[in-house]
Amino acid sequence: MVEICRNLRRCVEFFETRTRYLVLFSSDGLIIKHLFLAFQPGRKSWMSATPAPDDPPTTKQHRHACLDDFLIGEEIAWGSLATIVEATHKTTHKRYVIKILDKLQLVKKKMTRSVLAEKEALVKLASRPQPHHPGIIRLHYSFHDASSLYFVLDLAPNGDLKQLVHKTGSLAMPCARYYTAQLTSAIQYLHDAGVSHRDVKPENALLDESMRIKIADFGCAYVGADLDSM
Repeated sequence: MVEICRNLRRCVEFFETRTRYLVLFSSDGLIIKHLFLAFQPGRKSWMSATPAPDDPPTTKQHRHACLDDFLIGEEIAWGSLATIVEATHKTTHKRYVIKILDKLQLVKKKMTRSVLAEKEALVKLASRPQPHHPGIIRLHYSFHDASSLYFVLDLAPNGDLKQLVHKTGSLAMPCARYYTAQLTSAIQYLHDAGVSHRDVKPENALLDESMRIKIADFGCAYVGADLDSM
């Protein structure tokens, strides 16, 4: 134990709203352990979203989900911080995507605040008493293990608006108006909920099975009641 203590260079604790962020560094600067947990009384999981209204109130929903609850499918997208995979819930057979975020990379690239912002915005939207807006990606579950964070989100199987524009070359005026109206409606809903996305762009406008827009990626979001004064 004494030797282990000698190898620890520093321990950093960072508290935000209900969130604890702990990193342990070794003497050569390598991270040997880090935790990313929601600091909520009586809870050990990182965070749990409110189940969707159309989900049956099964016993499984009242416990914390984990990766073993899902059948993992193909990778949809990947990057230095996250991998997006298709997944099917083993009990409900509903299809989702799981956004898998690498904890080590989040710490190395100082992106933890971005994940906290995304978590806060998604949980706030999922917890609203009003029906969820169809133009906004919904968080259904979230959990973590030793190496990764997991967001279980709506599946949008038709890519995004950027891919659509690249494929078609341009959008006809009626099509542009159609998507502009959807974006306007979704953004107004976000602002009414006290959420400012702050990164609306074609690649963050996903397309669902009906080719309707779903706004995604809330890593730059601001949550507050003072949006009118911004």
